Amino acid sequence: MDRLRSVGETHFFRHPAQFEHLLKVVEVRRPFRIWSAGCANGAEIYSSVLMLAAKGLGRFQFSASDFNPAALELARLGRFTNWHLRGCSQTLRDRYFRSADEDWLLDPDILSRVRLFQHDLVDGPEVEPQDIIFCRNVLIYMDPPTMASVVDRLYRWLAPGGILYLGYSEAVLAGDHPGLQLVDSSLAAYRRQDLPLSTLPLPVLLPPMPLAPLRMAPTLPRLAGRSEALALLAEAAEFASQDNPRQASQSLRKSLYLDPSLAVSHYQLGLLELGEHRVANARRHWRNVVELARRQPPQESVPGWDGCSWEQLLGWTEKQLKRLGADIDV
Repeated sequence: MDRLRSVGETHFFRHPAQFEHLLKVVEVRRPFRIWSAGCANGAEIYSSVLMLAAKGLGRFQFSASDFNPAALELARLGRFTNWHLRGCSQTLRDRYFRSADEDWLLDPDILSRVRLFQHDLVDGPEVEPQDIIFCRNVLIYMDPPTMASVVDRLYRWLAPGGILYLGYSEAVLAGDHPGLQLVDSSLAAYRRQDLPLSTLPLPVLLPPMPLAPLRMAPTLPRLAGRSEALALLAEAAEFASQDNPRQASQSLRKSLYLDPSLAVSHYQLGLLELGEHRVANARRHWRNVVELARRQPPQESVPGWDGCSWEQLLGWTEKQLKRLGADIDV
């Protein structure tokens, strides 16, 4: 699965509680930087601009980025459908949009207030400190080491006291970082805390460890449904990018029906279940990951997550279970 998948769909004022929280934390006494990372068609950052219009736009600096140049081109056009505007009030629609056939065009003045640029969150260049970063539904389908690396980069790009907003099913991903303090689990929001360098996490990609003598570990069978299951995993990623967790969950469950040994599906279902506050279900899926990982050669790659070893996935999942207060002995 492509670790650089960008969010394909979004809409205005998606997850409105986060925008309401943003109103409470912004400061108009100084220039305030807001960045949408993985902006897709730009609805997220333009929602921020519209909401803060009454606050004095001269004090805000808005930027948005995406790995996909086609997404940035859509953001520059500022053309949206009724589906994209379903979360936008009629008052804002009347004031800042004009009809164009069956679509809506955003006010050019609003478009001009946002700096758009192409950027790779995994290994792109450094970004100046931001007071607010939106990075929602971008991390969930990265492999665990890449997730951790990107979360650490987002931490570095936050100004002191800055806020990071994640997707609801991704909130657990930031919990390991000692520099990110949970503001509110219902908001999937974290605040940056400054820490001594000695307490920051070690680099995620550790040097190769000397291998212990090989032992005969039982290898899970390669089921006939593996290729079909991996295709369903990609389908689930597409549904998640469209903000459709129910369909994503269904695709993941179908993949497990075809191949119960597909640990990636169990891991992602755990994230989706946690995003819906079904903690017991998340624990169950992650215990399945632990059981599967312990039966595999530690250095072997996890099917469906190229570059992620069973040892890395096991360590990541055990941390998630411990955070949930779960017994990891399976």
